[in-house]
Amino acid sequence: MECLGEKDGQAARVLFEVVDYYDEERQFSAMERTTGWHASIAAIMMAQGQTPIGAKPLEIAVPGSSFVNEMRRRGIALTEKLSWLPS
Repeated sequence: MECLGEKDGQAARVLFEVVDYYDEERQFSAMERTTGWHASIAAIMMAQGQTPIGAKPLEIAVPGSSFVNEMRRRGIALTEKLSWLPS
């Protein structure tokens, strides 16, 4: 996923890459892990009051850094590449 915006007041581009494989131990496919687990992370955050109440787009409602940490905690390899853009 590519994100364009600002970081520390400067135009920036962040590229997130997820690579996942079949989980032999739990017998979950990479597709199950990368589609189902993010929904459960968001649901847990909602239940714990970490998201705003009401209907909001996921990318606005869920705190990005917490989400990434939870994905990594579950063994999903996620890399992040930041590059600065000309102003």
